[in-house]
Amino acid sequence: MASLDKDIKSKEGVQTDVAEMKEDKISTSDRVIELMNKAQLEADIKEKLVYLKQIQELVIMKDSALLDSFLDEILAFQHEKSIDIQKFILGFLEETCKKDEFLCSKVVYPLACIMYDQDNVQVTKRAIQCNLNLYRIAFKFVAAKKGANDDIIRTSALKYCEMIILTQSIKGTSVTSTSSKPDDVSLDMLSTTHSIMDFNKLKEEAKSILTFLTDLTLSHKINHANLLPCIGSLTIIARMRPMYFGSIITCLESINANLPPTLSKSQVINLRKHLKMQFMLLLKHPGSIEYQSVIAAILSDLGVSANEISRNLLKTHTIETLKRNSNADVESERPAKKLRIGESRISDSKVTDVKIEPGSVETNKTAENLIQELNSIETVVNLVAASIHRLPNRMPSIFQDCHTPIASAGSKVQIAHLARLLSAQIFPTDNSNVDSSETDVMSTLRDVKSDYPRSIKMAGLKERHTEVARSRKIKQFTLASLANPNMDLQEKQKLSLSAFERILQGEENAHHAGMALERIQVLVGLATQLRGEVANAFRNYIFEDIRGRFELACTWLTKEYLLSLAAHNQSAELNDENDGYSQCLAEILKGLTDKLDMEDKLFTHFCLEIPRFTSVAYEVIENYSKNESSSKLGLSTMHELILRRPVTKAPLMQKLLDLTIFENELIQLQASHVVKKLYNKPELAPMIERCALRNLEMVLQSGDNQTNQWSEEFIKMHMSLFMSLLPKNHVIIHNLADIYGKATASIKRVILRQIEYPIRNIGMSSPELLKFFEQVPAGTETLLTRILYIFTDKSMPSEELIRKVREAYYAKKLDVRALIPIINGLEKNVVIAALPKLMKQSPKVVKEVISRLINPFMDAEDSVGSRPTSPLTPSELLLALHQMEDDVKSAIKAIGLCLSEKSIFTQEVLAGVLQQMLERTTIPILFMRTVIQTLQSYPKLISFVMNVLSRLITKQIWKQTKVWQGFIKCCQITTPQSYPVLLQLPARQLESVFQIAPSLQQNLQHHINLLTLNQRAHIPQSLLLTIENYVAENEKEIHHNKET
Repeated sequence: MASLDKDIKSKEGVQTDVAEMKEDKISTSDRVIELMNKAQLEADIKEKLVYLKQIQELVIMKDSALLDSFLDEILAFQHEKSIDIQKFILGFLEETCKKDEFLCSKVVYPLACIMYDQDNVQVTKRAIQCNLNLYRIAFKFVAAKKGANDDIIRTSALKYCEMIILTQSIKGTSVTSTSSKPDDVSLDMLSTTHSIMDFNKLKEEAKSILTFLTDLTLSHKINHANLLPCIGSLTIIARMRPMYFGSIITCLESINANLPPTLSKSQVINLRKHLKMQFMLLLKHPGSIEYQSVIAAILSDLGVSANEISRNLLKTHTIETLKRNSNADVESERPAKKLRIGESRISDSKVTDVKIEPGSVETNKTAENLIQELNSIETVVNLVAASIHRLPNRMPSIFQDCHTPIASAGSKVQIAHLARLLSAQIFPTDNSNVDSSETDVMSTLRDVKSDYPRSIKMAGLKERHTEVARSRKIKQFTLASLANPNMDLQEKQKLSLSAFERILQGEENAHHAGMALERIQVLVGLATQLRGEVANAFRNYIFEDIRGRFELACTWLTKEYLLSLAAHNQSAELNDENDGYSQCLAEILKGLTDKLDMEDKLFTHFCLEIPRFTSVAYEVIENYSKNESSSKLGLSTMHELILRRPVTKAPLMQKLLDLTIFENELIQLQASHVVKKLYNKPELAPMIERCALRNLEMVLQSGDNQTNQWSEEFIKMHMSLFMSLLPKNHVIIHNLADIYGKATASIKRVILRQIEYPIRNIGMSSPELLKFFEQVPAGTETLLTRILYIFTDKSMPSEELIRKVREAYYAKKLDVRALIPIINGLEKNVVIAALPKLMKQSPKVVKEVISRLINPFMDAEDSVGSRPTSPLTPSELLLALHQMEDDVKSAIKAIGLCLSEKSIFTQEVLAGVLQQMLERTTIPILFMRTVIQTLQSYPKLISFVMNVLSRLITKQIWKQTKVWQGFIKCCQITTPQSYPVLLQLPARQLESVFQIAPSLQQNLQHHINLLTLNQRAHIPQSLLLTIENYVAENEKEIHHNKET
């Protein structure tokens, strides 16, 4: 028990200590936050510095666990302008890294900001001191760490070396460097007199790192995982920095000759594939011009076929252009060349000298000596014999898998490559015992006598050529010595044509020689002077590739135009359609029409280049526009010429306007569309308006001609331009109104159909349209009504529109149908006053009026958003219709239409309407008819109807004959429920009922007989007597009729 109590007390003590530690930590954190807030709000620099030092004491000395939490907040003070604050932040960074090395990565950026963003010398000095200390701390920290994967780290380090080399070197010429990225950094950005960075030191540092990279690549200790990135980095450097191209080629060539012994079979195969891919990339690079033979030999050794190598070689003209453009820049950047072995192409017949960039002085020196010895077959045989005893008894599998036959064996290129390989074998990567090795090998080969002379230098050739030239006697050249004065005209023309054709075929040579412009001038000059067969050959040559030789055609035409101007005394107004210029233009246009696709924009481009337009040119453009397959291009050409060539504006505009009434509908619509775009130009608008009005007047004249009237399609075609202009110019609505007032019925129908789209685009707020509503010329009432229908089809009319139409209705005494589109916007009294006239219209019109008046009430509960309103409620409409006693037939039809809309005229609405009519002094004539129709639609209202009949008795309904007849008919329909109502009538009126409806007498008598004595007691005696007398008289009459 004692030990258990002791354990419990010890646990309680530990828990207490942990709680105290947490509380202390929380209190420290709160204290830091409090000091941080004070420092941020404090304006005085000294006080702020005191707070920051207290924070540093707490987070570094007292509780370093808080350092990571508050580091960013403290670093925010680096932007303070105070020098003392910034120097404190630098000291804080230093102390932070001393306390926790893992935070070194976080403080790099703030340190750089302070160092570079400030101009104060003291702050910069302190930042440099801080950097020195941080470097020691970081170096010590990294040195103590062991990498988890050294190969991965080493690969990243290689990429870092690659970046330094690219950054600290010059790009070179734009034609040989593939560095086209806008963010490519190089020494080109740095001035040679920069105050901080030394241009030459940075350049030398890059060269030393490149030397380290090549030495690492050639090292026999490098493994496969690092060798591939090294080769890739060297390839990238060679492509982006051509100045290092030669040394990198030498390094890669040595790798191919001396593979590291640590590689396995699969790694060797993989390495050779990688080398093949890298050399193919280098072969395609413009910087490989001087080294293509070397690269080709290496690729051949790696198993690449000669055809594949040839496909990837740069073209001859590309090589010559690159050499010419980059010769000076390349010579200044590239180290001195040591050896010339073959030419830069693979073809051995063209091989003279090949320039190889030196990898090392010793290697190239030995290769230069070996190349002469290897030209001897005897030397080669002796070399093979001396080395064959070192071969294994069986062919190694790795050699069998990797070896490929050499396609160019025995060629000068291959001999040069072999010399390089032997030289690389002589000098290992450590470059030890160079002199002794070279001496041994050369002494072995020196005994071999060469059967072939050493390679002949170009200087010797030049010397011999000079000597031969001096031995010859130079004769002065004269053109007369070659001319034949006795040659006939046909032979001269034949020779001229032959010479001209040779010039035509020399396009590529002239381009390479930089004489393309001079060649064009010669060709154009000959074609314009000789004409005939020469001009035909020139034209055929142009149209063999009209897109590539378009400028040639334009130059030819311009030359002909200048000659034409000179022939006409430099007059710009030329009317000769048979001169050389006109014929040349016609031939080119014909060729373009025949050769080009119907939608090729090159036709438009050429038309814009025409110096002077002839009738043939206008005709070709017009024919293009009239052809459905090319109309789009033709009209587009017209549009461009009208805008960009003022001289063509008038004739082409007229042709374009004529096409707006062209018989082909597609072309006519396209032409109208183009004219509509040109209408936006103020200088063209009057001409287009005149044409549109003229076409519209032609429609009016066609209507007057009774013998030859136009079809509806023809009328629409002549109106289309005017209708397309109407939304852009609202003023011409008055011209349309004048034409409409004078037009025949058939033309009016077409106008009413075609006007919908323009009117919708005009809008009901147009001042010109409101002016038309105000004036309403004679004969345009239907036009006004149609416009109103268009506006009110999907929206409510504006108040201004309603006011204008209402005023015109009273002032001009318009047809009442003009009110229908705006009826929902009129006042109640106006609508009620117009109802009698509206109900006299055709059933279709009546139905529309009622529909417009009641539509706002249909599905009102389900509607969303604003809805059109009606001046009359359904009840008011029904009451107004019952007041139309002057035209009962129209009223009956209208009421029937209303009652058919049961969703609107429900039993409640009808009951309310009947109740309101009962309240009036005079009952409407159609009241009882409506009662009967209501009862037929809603049989459940039988009780309500009986009450109505009872109230009619109190209003002495028999005084209104027609209503009384309806009363009796309703009683007949509603028997037996109507019997109590009939018994309420006075005796005289009951007798009148029996006279009009005799059947009611017997039925009523039968009903009375069924009543009890008590019920009979409530019936007046006068009624009973009337019923009995009428029954007796009726029986007598029946008996008398039977006897008769």
